[in-house]
Amino acid sequence: MKPLALALISLLAATPERQQSKPPRLFALVIGNNRAGDSSSADLKFADDDALALHQLLREAGARSVLLTRLDDQTQALHPEQPAVPPPTEGALNAAWKTLRAELALSEASGERTELLIFFSGHGDVSGGEGFLALEGGRLTRTALQALLVDSPARRNHVIVDACKSYFAVMGKGPGGNRSPYAASFAAGTAPAARSGFLLSSSSDGDSHEWERYQSGIFSFEVRSALRGSADADGDGRVTYGELGGFLSRANAGIANARFRPDFLVIPPGGAAEALDEAVLTWPAESSALLLEGEASHLYVENRMGDRVLEVNASANQSLSLHVPIERPLFVRSADERQERLLETLAPTQVSSLAVKSPQVSAKGAIHVAFSQLFARPFDAGAVSDFALEYALHQRVAVQPVRTDLRSTLRTASPFVALGATAAGLVAVGVGVERSSVTDQTSQQERVARNQGVAAANVSIGVAAGVLGAALGSWLVLSLTEPATQVELAVGPASVTLMGRW
Repeated sequence: MKPLALALISLLAATPERQQSKPPRLFALVIGNNRAGDSSSADLKFADDDALALHQLLREAGARSVLLTRLDDQTQALHPEQPAVPPPTEGALNAAWKTLRAELALSEASGERTELLIFFSGHGDVSGGEGFLALEGGRLTRTALQALLVDSPARRNHVIVDACKSYFAVMGKGPGGNRSPYAASFAAGTAPAARSGFLLSSSSDGDSHEWERYQSGIFSFEVRSALRGSADADGDGRVTYGELGGFLSRANAGIANARFRPDFLVIPPGGAAEALDEAVLTWPAESSALLLEGEASHLYVENRMGDRVLEVNASANQSLSLHVPIERPLFVRSADERQERLLETLAPTQVSSLAVKSPQVSAKGAIHVAFSQLFARPFDAGAVSDFALEYALHQRVAVQPVRTDLRSTLRTASPFVALGATAAGLVAVGVGVERSSVTDQTSQQERVARNQGVAAANVSIGVAAGVLGAALGSWLVLSLTEPATQVELAVGPASVTLMGRW
């Protein structure tokens, strides 16, 4: 039986559309770019590998996938069968989207349910207060991504980004580097808010990681592992946002050093907790399967070229059906490198039924020690339930928005306050000048009284100057900035955070 929270979410999400047996047709736009957008960042090594690997995964799952990347020499040598694809430029992106959009519209017109998945692996950054993803010779800005999602004919959009500062390529960037609320900064009042979900490699102003051992970005590899069934806790062939969140939480929980711990953000379509049961990917029933049933198993699968296909750490009470490529042989190795099994058949196969041999592998290094704790904690349905509860707890509660008429009133009143402060200051100056006038006939007592008057005038001048500065500053800020469209309260287990967009 599913944990109560997971079962409740499944019940809430069981809409008539979700109960249809035929899965939606998935279209995908997959982009990988190793090159940095400027000289301040180094080129990546595996963004092209990540894009190619996800492109192949999606095609195995029956998706219509378009790949944009420039394969480096090493990747080309490992995949000589891969045909040439367009580079990750703005022009190629626009052309690919024009083609995909037409196909999506045609499928929807014919009565098919369609979904769109956009994946990006590469550099991300922020410029002029707006996040962007680096393309060759150009950028995919948050504004451009939002426009693409608005333009999408699909009923669901899924956006997966593995890039430094990926949060800001989707969400907004507020003053001082603070992230703005999702609903206000990205999709408030637009179609993508209700029909687009996001998986991001950094949940704030953070970096993403590559690892030589995976020949991949950490987040990209974890997502691929999850999509191949490592996260499919209920075994229905659908990998949901909730399952992805639970899987990623457990996969990264073992790394104690926050510097190396991969960060991520999962937002289901619309952002509501009940939407965590929305599927990101649904596998066809006939896909090639490697079965784990009722036994604790921390293992990874590798192909004959040395590409790591997936990794999983299943608890003893968790059964999983892993969707592996049809190429054979595949090598199933224990995470501690002590056991190796050879998978040669295409039929569904129990891991425990494969013969075991002992491989010889060694690795060392500080980053190896840190990343070796990936997948250290077993995954099961409880991880999905835990993530769902945590997501609901952290879900932002909207606070009454700041009214634009209040801003208008403050902006109108500011000049009058400034004039009043100026008049009060001039009066104080006059009083100070008058009280500072003394003669030889002025008594000592009168001199003391006048000194006190001068001191009071000085204080009044200072206060008037402060009020004048505040009034003028408020008028300037209110005149040059947009009104706050949303103020939100984030409630966590040990913190309360107030955020707004101005």
